[in-house]
Amino acid sequence: MTMTNAMSWYAIYTNYKGEATLNRTILTLNKEFNLGYETFLPTFLTANDGAQRAKNQVPLFERYLFVKHDERGFCRLKNLKGFSSYVCTGSLPAVIPEDQMKTIKHVAMQKAATQCSPLDYKKGNQVVIKTGKFAGYVGTLLDNMENKDLIVEIKSLSLFVRLSLPVSDVDAKEGVCPCT
Repeated sequence: MTMTNAMSWYAIYTNYKGEATLNRTILTLNKEFNLGYETFLPTFLTANDGAQRAKNQVPLFERYLFVKHDERGFCRLKNLKGFSSYVCTGSLPAVIPEDQMKTIKHVAMQKAATQCSPLDYKKGNQVVIKTGKFAGYVGTLLDNMENKDLIVEIKSLSLFVRLSLPVSDVDAKEGVCPCT
């Protein structure tokens, strides 16, 4: 087997709340050894439930970090703090094509996860997003509205994006009543 220096994008599944730690560690390793790796950890601001309403930076894709590295990166990264596994297709880490990474970056940079008013739907309802960069995506409510979040699946990566959207930005999916 020959090693190549070609760089490709991969999605790494991190330990719980390990995205930022793994990102910092990879960036430090990259700087120290001039490896040429890139990372992408999109975040957004969310209000804390505390009395002072402090804002926290949270990952747009919980437990995922995108990393561009060569074949040697597999050995270098798997033992770092925060690393859990690669997102795989079969038994091999899935390569994310450059055009898909551009789309992911574009959507993330458009601040897709903005904090807005709650949805008036019940757990399990499917809705279609009407506006913004996620227009046309179908989402499913996965909680009892305590977090007031709509979960949208991005099928090409089997990832979920947590979005807070106003009621006016979604419609019930055709054939599904939002109040049942």
